[in-house]
Amino acid sequence: MYRSFILGLLLCLTFNALGQQQVRYMQDSPEKLDFKSASVADYSPYGLENFGLNNGTYWFKIFGSNTHNQVLTLPSPHVYDATLYNSRGLNIGQEGFTRFTTYKLSEATNYPLFLKVKLNQEAQVPMELTSEAIYDAETQKTLFQLGLYYGFAIMVVLINLMCFVLFDEKVFLKYAGFLVTVGLAYAFTDGLFNLFGITGSFINLYLEPILQLSVGFMGAAFSCQFLRSSQHFPRLKWFTLALLGVAGLSFGLYWGFGEYSYATVGQIMLFAVALTYLVTGVRLWNAGLYARIFVVSYSLLFVMATDFYLLKSLGLNFLNIQAVHLKIGSVFEMLVLSYAIMYRMRSIKEEKELMSTEMRIYLKRIESLSRGIALADVDSEEAYMENLIDHYDLDATETRLLQYVSEGKENHKIARILNLSEREVERMTLTLYRKLEIAEQIQDDYRMLDQQPDYIYN
Repeated sequence: MYRSFILGLLLCLTFNALGQQQVRYMQDSPEKLDFKSASVADYSPYGLENFGLNNGTYWFKIFGSNTHNQVLTLPSPHVYDATLYNSRGLNIGQEGFTRFTTYKLSEATNYPLFLKVKLNQEAQVPMELTSEAIYDAETQKTLFQLGLYYGFAIMVVLINLMCFVLFDEKVFLKYAGFLVTVGLAYAFTDGLFNLFGITGSFINLYLEPILQLSVGFMGAAFSCQFLRSSQHFPRLKWFTLALLGVAGLSFGLYWGFGEYSYATVGQIMLFAVALTYLVTGVRLWNAGLYARIFVVSYSLLFVMATDFYLLKSLGLNFLNIQAVHLKIGSVFEMLVLSYAIMYRMRSIKEEKELMSTEMRIYLKRIESLSRGIALADVDSEEAYMENLIDHYDLDATETRLLQYVSEGKENHKIARILNLSEREVERMTLTLYRKLEIAEQIQDDYRMLDQQPDYIYN
């Protein structure tokens, strides 16, 4: 099998429950060994020094004794094709409807145990051996914690959907979509699909990359809408789409050839998308408080997710981020960004009001200049508007909108007159604002005022 450049994160500590047990391993890449051959084969110690197991088939030999009922768990969503034998070669069946691959061991279980695992992704084989009572207590505790997190996440999603309906702001809808995709990705990592009986190689091979692509796409859509990056960096969306396209192609190659290295390239592209919008937020740092809030909340989750999803799959353990840490960071991000969206709405409203004011000032100035040039012309009041229309090639709707804005009419009144929605009026006003290059005209006035303080009186 192709030696993947992906180094799997092995179990740094085979958990406290297995700390006193002796665990050994060997590789069976050609899959030639049966239980009889594997039971007499030579095994190597399975510990901190064994970084870099290749994908393939492995046998694990677990020594110990059993004085009471125990439970062996492999807490990883990627370890699903596993078979457990006792010392006599009898197959110990897996438990159904559990989050991860789980085996219950009775007091009569004969040691050593032989565990055969087929790895199609990174070689990450954590093991946890506990008493049945401790396993049941930890399971209830974990499910309660997961219920709190997902309940809170669902509540935030519903609040954003409600805000989208009430305020008709797409940023709420896109953030809700982003939270849904993130929640589904977490659900896969937490083994919740297995808990509900959704198992098999199809889920692990196809579902996880699809969820990761969805997170990347929805995260980019939300970030673009929230930061309004298309106004500041018009080409950024094409760069983002290119990265997402490469990620999709990489996952397609992974599905076609079964090499996990392609999936890793796709993951790197998705993290590049997230990094792109984080850098965009940093570049817009001085644009307003909303950009700073975005950077602070987004950067925390980005660093934690990079360590948990990307670095661990590369065999690196930089911050030792666990799933519980990732969810705490997600809760913080949800709270901060939910506030930031509301703040951003207010900021956008103020920007729109300022934009309309600047447009009216600009039109009044053009009108004054036209009157000064043609004092004897009785039609000079209309001449400035005609010149403006001809110069910028405005259509009939834009002309009427320009007239109503110059008269100081509010957007809801303009929308009623033009038989448009208020959102369409806002979009057309923004387009007209850019078309007339009013922002550049205002900046020229500011520069003149800095250079000549009495400019405003001239």
